[in-house]
Amino acid sequence: MQVTETLNSGLKREIKITVPAGDMEAKLMARLNDARDKVRINGFRPGKVPVQHLRKMYGKSFMAEVVNEILNDSTRSIISGRGEKAAMQPEVIMTEDEKEAEKILAGGSDFEFRLNYEVIPAIEIKDFSDIKVTRQVYDVPVSEVDDQVKRVAESARSYEPKEGKAAEGDRVSIDYVGKIGGEAFAGGAGTDQPLVLGSKEFIPGFEDQLIGSKAGDQKLVTVTFPENYQAAHLAGKE
Repeated sequence: MQVTETLNSGLKREIKITVPAGDMEAKLMARLNDARDKVRINGFRPGKVPVQHLRKMYGKSFMAEVVNEILNDSTRSIISGRGEKAAMQPEVIMTEDEKEAEKILAGGSDFEFRLNYEVIPAIEIKDFSDIKVTRQVYDVPVSEVDDQVKRVAESARSYEPKEGKAAEGDRVSIDYVGKIGGEAFAGGAGTDQPLVLGSKEFIPGFEDQLIGSKAGDQKLVTVTFPENYQAAHLAGKE
């Protein structure tokens, strides 16, 4: 087996491997001789089938097994023998010429293929004993802690059904359809939308006009989108 490096650029490698036809023939004959004692062919006693007869019947399939064996074994051994580790499964490139492939399977030509792969670079471990690390400490103000606790408490707050009018801090469930100039616009409708009055989740003025409403009420809410509203086609419109 002849191994030749044809590319060594950065992490990229290409290796050309040539297995002489004589070596391929030897591997094939070893398989054929081993098969003599195992195959059963009409007209021949066990173990007495001529090798040439076996070759005529199974030569190409056995040679295909030889090719696969060489590919599997050589790929691992060649790369490890070079002291390298492939980052991914190497790409195997063989001839695409059908006539050349037939000659290889018939034992009449050298078997040549290439391996393309990238190597895992060597990692040098530095001495970190002289490096000093400063631990960053952030003094959290009590007010920030209180604000965060308040937000968590609000998010976990439970609500009970209420009789009477909605007040600020109550959570209501609304169905709504937004319209501009009497025409509904895309993204402006919702069903069973939970909304805590006073949370300022909707545009300014919307929640204020729901305060005092009762379950089942229908209300006409008139608001104007802010000039800096994220949807430019709605900005500044009523």
